[in-house]
Amino acid sequence: MLPLTVDESRAVERLTNLYPQLGSGEIESFVLAQTHHVTCLTNDRQAKTVAQALGLSYLDLEEILRALKTRTVLTTTALTALIAQIEEHDCTHIKAKTQILSD
Repeated sequence: MLPLTVDESRAVERLTNLYPQLGSGEIESFVLAQTHHVTCLTNDRQAKTVAQALGLSYLDLEEILRALKTRTVLTTTALTALIAQIEEHDCTHIKAKTQILSD
């Protein structure tokens, strides 16, 4: 984890007040993304909306999984296992998994 500068800490405080629905980790990652000009990773619908409002680029879990397939980083078998593991351990459902695996 990167330590926040004084300016980044102020930005976190400001965004926390503006977007109380987001967690502190999401807000800190947005501030760091703004400061360091990097892409955010999020799977939260509200966080995506805020990222868009802040002009930040982001990737979500489905986009990352799709990239693992299209760039042949993982085989279909390995990706299927990874998706199953994510769904089980994170108690989440990947809606586009059939499409991702068939692309």
